[in-house]
Amino acid sequence: MNYLTTTDEQEKIKNIRSQYLTKGEDKVLQLKKLDRKVKLPAKVTAGIVGVGGTLLMGAGMSTIMVWDNMFTGLAMAIPGMLVAILSRPLYSMMLKRRKQRYTEEIMMLTDELLDQN
Repeated sequence: MNYLTTTDEQEKIKNIRSQYLTKGEDKVLQLKKLDRKVKLPAKVTAGIVGVGGTLLMGAGMSTIMVWDNMFTGLAMAIPGMLVAILSRPLYSMMLKRRKQRYTEEIMMLTDELLDQN
């Protein structure tokens, strides 16, 4: 069937069609996604470990203050403090490993972007 369409309708049709075509991603967007892919897992993991350690330390301190149970409170607070303190080295270690894994891909992409300009 042939339909006669106006110029306005043809524009609408083209707009709808363009929504369904797969487009090549913008290289800057790819670079941002890769950067996020490198940093986000390290941030999330270190954050969870740090918060968990802090909660454990707080529970130990509460045990000491509320129930006057020094031994159990210290047994909870000291490991909690150590876990919270170790979250920063964990972040650095994870970030370093992920940077090593994605360095080649990021460098190729940045070289392409810099050569375009």
